[in-house]
Amino acid sequence: MFDTVNFGINRLSNPECNPLIVLPYLTDITEMCNGKVGLMYIGRVLDYKVVASSFSISFKGSLCKSCFGNNLQTLTRQKTEETVKRISDILHLEISSAKLQRLDISSVVATQNAPALYLPFLGEKPYFTRTQCTPDSLYYNNHKRQLSFYDKTKEAKAKKMPIPEELRGHNLLRYEYRINKNLRKQFNRDVEVRDLYSDPFFHLCIQQWHNEFMVIQKISKRSILGCDIKTPKDAKKVLFADLLRASGPETVGHFIAQLKAQNSFLDSKYYSRLKRELNKLYSQVGEEDDCVRELERKIHYIAKYAE
Repeated sequence: MFDTVNFGINRLSNPECNPLIVLPYLTDITEMCNGKVGLMYIGRVLDYKVVASSFSISFKGSLCKSCFGNNLQTLTRQKTEETVKRISDILHLEISSAKLQRLDISSVVATQNAPALYLPFLGEKPYFTRTQCTPDSLYYNNHKRQLSFYDKTKEAKAKKMPIPEELRGHNLLRYEYRINKNLRKQFNRDVEVRDLYSDPFFHLCIQQWHNEFMVIQKISKRSILGCDIKTPKDAKKVLFADLLRASGPETVGHFIAQLKAQNSFLDSKYYSRLKRELNKLYSQVGEEDDCVRELERKIHYIAKYAE
């Protein structure tokens, strides 16, 4: 379930570590001078870019690609441990105690339809900004974390990444939960590489991946004729909701941003209150769509049986 995993070792906290011991085992080595730390060496091991100096060593890359050669397959806990040990063996450096700096928890969801058909049914998410850059990609951002949904088959073909035989011909929706910084604050402690394959931490990450998806507002496919309209007030409410939905999930956020820009309300709490009411109106009428149920069911299944 892990893809990009960045980590590093600082000699101040690990005085027994000699980062430069890895130099004979790196490929594509180049040198550069840094005024703060002196000479630095940049090289590669599997999918990782490695930057080493006499003071520290950092790793940036995909643990999943380092294992499979692609990141379409799902990295299990056992494969995670095997890949960490493989990197350690190649470099003759124990990396299990390295501190994590970024962690992507992800999996591919095989869907009945093309991934682009599912994205409009994913609405707003509390404390995140929803951005749909293309019909095939959707992001939720805040300053520490990101959720990403996109068509993995299209991305693999664009990057000329080989698609495993068992996944060919399938619609593949990628869902990634990215913790980009401050992992210590996110998990209330330092997170080390060895934690990735400890059973409690592995399943904690999977549960977070699942929970972050579940709190996204889900948008149903609706019909005005299917709504319970008994008064003119009901009719106006349904019409407004239908027009609001037709304008797209970003409309509420853009409207609130414009109100804030012109300081419309004297009380700042009114902005969040109005946003909640509009988002509720956006999603409250009508039957839940099959696309929503399918995604929730499959993501729940992945989380439940991840190992």
